[in-house]
Amino acid sequence: GMDGTAMFNTAMYNLLLAEILTNVHSFIIVVTNHAGNDMYRFRDGCKPFSGSFFLRQILASADFDMGTDGVDFMHGWLNYQIEHHLWPNLSMLSYQKSAPLV
Repeated sequence: GMDGTAMFNTAMYNLLLAEILTNVHSFIIVVTNHAGNDMYRFRDGCKPFSGSFFLRQILASADFDMGTDGVDFMHGWLNYQIEHHLWPNLSMLSYQKSAPLV
């Protein structure tokens, strides 16, 4: 069997590996929705919740590969970035339903 030190080291290794994989996955998902070369960038601010605000949410965000529970789960529902920016208080499970409205 393993002694206490070996168990501790194994647990720490697993925590570190999980942290690295989670951060890489999050980075890939978040960056693709917010940092494309074709994304609009605005120089000036606008009034919150105005028509201009909502238009900017659509132009400065990107959705991709949506519509199935498996795909949505793998993306952490971050593939519905436009819906998230338009309705930030909407639950993740409601994004599929709201996507056709966008």
